[in-house]
Amino acid sequence: MRWQVVTTNPGHHWRITKEVLTDSRRSSLVVQTRFEALDGRALGDFNLFVFHDPSLDNSNAGDTSRTRGYRGRTLLVASQGTRASALALSRPWVLAGSRPRVSSGFVGVSDGRADLANNGAMDWTYEVAQEGNVAQLGCIDLDDKRKRKREKSVTFVVALGFGATEAEAMATATDTLRDDIRAIRHRYDDEWHAYANRLDNQGGLADEQYYLAAMTLKTIQDKSNGA
Repeated sequence: MRWQVVTTNPGHHWRITKEVLTDSRRSSLVVQTRFEALDGRALGDFNLFVFHDPSLDNSNAGDTSRTRGYRGRTLLVASQGTRASALALSRPWVLAGSRPRVSSGFVGVSDGRADLANNGAMDWTYEVAQEGNVAQLGCIDLDDKRKRKREKSVTFVVALGFGATEAEAMATATDTLRDDIRAIRHRYDDEWHAYANRLDNQGGLADEQYYLAAMTLKTIQDKSNGA
């Protein structure tokens, strides 16, 4: 059930490939991302952002979003009640002076998309958006002081960790990033193969559609109660 999304924009000369899976040892969504500059362009010709709209507690209201530091990383954290998420990257954020260019805002008013819609640039770096319909934006550093401006592609990992508290969510996301993405992928694939092998083959009549349906149902299972 590992899946890949490829988006190409020939008019603006870029391609982004995302491989989406989960960390089977932790409550993390993992997106391995490859950004490519096309047609003679290079990484230094682009600004790349990650946008996240948390909907904790099964709603888009009442969330609080903030910027927090943890184990040397800057994370975008959201929480409501006993549910929290933390967004972390394997690459650094672009700096605005000495501060990471990340922001939390209210959707349609002060969030990142509203900011970019003004002039195509990220001008706002709000540290907190409290108790509302919030969204998060960060500008990814494609250079990282390693002479990458004329490079043509870069690969990095986005981890969205979850927990009962902000601290737990930050630890989850960070531990995922510290793990080997190849090991995460291998464990994920092995567990899906094991699950499929345990399914009833319906007397030999089970086809690809049967297995796909069973695996799709499995993906929406509530791990907290099995429902």
